Amino acid sequence: MLARIWMLRRVVLTAMLTLHSSGMASAVERPAGSVVITGELQNPVFLTFDQLEALPLQSQSLTVSFQAGSAVEQHTFTGFLLYDVLNFLKPQFDPTVKNDRLRFYVSATGTDGYQAIVAWGEFDPFFGNKQILLAVTQDAQSLAPQGPRLVVPGDIRGGRYVSLVDTIRLDRARQPQCPDDPVCGVFPFTAVRRAADINVGDDLGGTGHMALNFMGSAGAGGDTWIAAYNPTSPSPTTFGNVSLSADVLIHQHNNTKGAGLLSLFNQATGKKGLAVIVYDAGASDSIALATVDQAGKLVTLSSVGLGSGIQTNTWYHVTVGVVVNSAAVSITGKVFKHKVPTDPNSEVDGQVGGAVTFSGPRPAGVDATGEVGILTSAFSALTDSSVVNFSVAP
Repeated sequence: MLARIWMLRRVVLTAMLTLHSSGMASAVERPAGSVVITGELQNPVFLTFDQLEALPLQSQSLTVSFQAGSAVEQHTFTGFLLYDVLNFLKPQFDPTVKNDRLRFYVSATGTDGYQAIVAWGEFDPFFGNKQILLAVTQDAQSLAPQGPRLVVPGDIRGGRYVSLVDTIRLDRARQPQCPDDPVCGVFPFTAVRRAADINVGDDLGGTGHMALNFMGSAGAGGDTWIAAYNPTSPSPTTFGNVSLSADVLIHQHNNTKGAGLLSLFNQATGKKGLAVIVYDAGASDSIALATVDQAGKLVTLSSVGLGSGIQTNTWYHVTVGVVVNSAAVSITGKVFKHKVPTDPNSEVDGQVGGAVTFSGPRPAGVDATGEVGILTSAFSALTDSSVVNFSVAP
C-alpha cells in the first residue's frame, strides 16, 4: 500500500513538472479532505481522503463524550489509531537515547488554522496508552468533504478534537534557544538587509507588545528588509522541509507595504530564498509568494488578492509550509485574523482570503535547504512593520 502511495506522489510530481515546463499554471489545489503527514518520519506522505481510508491498518471505533461550550456532546468515530498511522510511516527516533520517543509530540492543524498538540507518551501503548484516533467517520457519516478529525478520548473538553485536519506533524521537543540571553530567546535574529532599520522595541502600532520592528523607506522600485533566524545555542539554522509562523502588524497605510516569512534563503552570490508576504495596499491587499535575493529584489511567483482585508495597526497570524522533494518544492502561505485585533496572543479567528501556493521545480537560485526568517517589503512607502511570536518547526 505504501509503495502505491509513493508511486502516486511521483506521478503527481511529474505532472506538476510537465505543467510548469509547458508554461501552464504551477499552483496546484489540494483535494478536499486530503492530509499531509510529515515531520520527523522516514516516510512523510500526502494522502487523499480515499488513500487515508485505504491504509492497511486496523480500523477502530470509539464512542466518546466531551464538553463543548455549555453542552455535552456524544459521538461515535471510526478511523485509525494515531499511534498506528505514525508507526506505519516510521518515526525517526534515536535508538541511542533512552526513551527518545518521549521527547516527541504531534500537532494537528485544520484548514482554518486551528491547532492542538498531543505528546507521544500520551498515546504510546507502553506509557499513556490513550486511544487517540485519526477519524474518517463521525456518527456513521464520512468526513471526506471536510477532512479527518483528531479524537482524544478522556479529555473533559473538546478543544483537542481538531476538525478539518489537513496536516499532522511529528516533531521533537527542543531545548530553549539561547538560554543565557533572554533577548535572543525572544528575538534570535541577525539583520541581513537594511540592518540599521531593524530593531527590538515596543511595537509600532502602539498595542503594547515587545516586537522586532522594521522601519525606513523605499522608493518606487521597492526594497526589502531581511532578518535571518540565528539562535546562539546549538540548534538548526538551515532547513529544507519546514513550517513557519509569526504575527505581523503593519503600521499606517501609505502605498504598498507588507511583512511576512522567509525560507530556503542563502546569502551566497546568485542565491535566493522564498518569501510569503502579506501586503497592505488600500483596497488591493494581497498575500504574495516570491523569490528574493540578497539585493532585496522580489520576483512574484503567485499572488492572491485579499481586497481590503488587511487593516493597519492590527495583528495577523501568518503561516508558511515548505516541502522540498529533490528538485521540486511546494509552499503554502496563509494569513489569519485574531479574535482581539490588538493582541497577537489571542486566538486565531478565521482565515483572511485564500491561500497562496506554488508547486513545481525549485526556482533558479533557490537551494533545497537554507535559512529561515522574517522580511518586510515596501514600494514608495515607509515599511513600518512589527513582528512577534516567530515559530519554526523542521
